[in-house]
Amino acid sequence: WSKNLPNLTETGVYTVTCRGTAEGFEPTDVSASVILHGPAADHWTYDATTNPKTISDGVWVLKVTEKNGELTVTGVAAGTDYRSDMTLDLSKPIDGGLPIVDIGYQAVYGNAYLTTLKLPETLRSIGGDAFCACSGLKTITPFMPASMTTIGQQVFFAARALEGDLVLGEKGGASLTFSGVRSFHGTKITSVTIEADVKGGTLPSGTFNSCASLTNVVPCLPASVTSIGENAFYECKALASPVRLGFGPQPLTFSSIQQFIRCTSIPDAQIGPGVTALPTSIFDECSSLTNATLPEGLVSVADCAFYSCCYATRITLPSTLKDIGAMSFADCAELISITFPEGIERIGWQAFIDCHQLCEVVFTGRAPILEEACFFHVYANVYYPPN
Repeated sequence: WSKNLPNLTETGVYTVTCRGTAEGFEPTDVSASVILHGPAADHWTYDATTNPKTISDGVWVLKVTEKNGELTVTGVAAGTDYRSDMTLDLSKPIDGGLPIVDIGYQAVYGNAYLTTLKLPETLRSIGGDAFCACSGLKTITPFMPASMTTIGQQVFFAARALEGDLVLGEKGGASLTFSGVRSFHGTKITSVTIEADVKGGTLPSGTFNSCASLTNVVPCLPASVTSIGENAFYECKALASPVRLGFGPQPLTFSSIQQFIRCTSIPDAQIGPGVTALPTSIFDECSSLTNATLPEGLVSVADCAFYSCCYATRITLPSTLKDIGAMSFADCAELISITFPEGIERIGWQAFIDCHQLCEVVFTGRAPILEEACFFHVYANVYYPPN
């Protein structure tokens, strides 16, 4: 039917009517208004007379709220001219000089036409789901503004085309809060630099989950991080940064499991004195991991913590370690030696199963509880003290 449309060249409002017919039914007409805009202006026009208030650049019409002379973008208003390869430039000046400081909840949710986003240097926060499922969004400039203090949940969740080097905050600047989960889940970002202190210390669950192009995180992780959520870096298969955890002034805890599971390019893990327990599957299937340094003060290693780290050759266990969970080091096929501290109390089910190269197992104290098959398919010399 598009062949029968006139060639629309003048801006304005048009009505398009389609007629549907089917055997046994009366013909039905459906009409819709089409607004043809001109090119985007180099500034935003602010209209405080509408409800809600709006800003417009001739292509985009955005709903806003005003408080204390500052604007929050709350959504996309009727009249926006949807077209392919759209650019949303929030860095352009606004009539009256009002700054945009916030982008609200679901403000541009699910806009498949948006490809380029330009953010103002005045921006402080982006609310939950603001650009969630913007499947065509590829470029953000700057990425992100140094003025940012809050990133909401699922802000760029499923923005699967989003690329670039993410910089969060600036040294000596305001601290940054992650206020929800999966902020960058599934994007194509290639590096993350966290300059700002993380306020509250929490890196939430799934923050960089399935970022398959992510190769570098600096630092990995900041000393200001005191809690890491479930699947924070799940299947970041290109991540090749050495991981340093627990070297900050505060203890580091884990709110759940699988923080770095299937990060198959991580070469090294250094665990600092701020960690007393490693969670389930934290480095599960990190197949390039060759070395893990575990600190004095570590008490327990949970189930599958280093499962299938098949290139790990040496892992030094601290004297404080008491408990090793099920399958913690299973299928570490290149592990050649392990020495258990005097205070070890339990070695869990299949903890070292299929460690085929393990040739030396040393016990320095009393025999711990050895659960079923903890050394199954292991052919090592075992050393233990007299009596």
